[in-house]
Amino acid sequence: MDADRRRISFKPRPDTPVDSGREGNLWVMAAAAAGLIASYVLNRRLIAQQLRDGQPRRLWPYALALVVGWPALVSWVSRILDHRDA
Repeated sequence: MDADRRRISFKPRPDTPVDSGREGNLWVMAAAAAGLIASYVLNRRLIAQQLRDGQPRRLWPYALALVVGWPALVSWVSRILDHRDA
């Protein structure tokens, strides 16, 4: 009976985004992380420019493109490449 308990293996939940079997999801997550980092760096740069010349600059259009648009584009391209290989 103890041997049966040891054989139970971990089965990931089917609703986790990485579990779909495609490595494209990892690329999308990496693109989202890169977008967050890039928007942080851009925010620091825009603040420095504002301190230099006093003109306020908006971050939200760039952050929206980096955090939402870039991963969406990566997801779209990875799906195209997955269907092309099939």
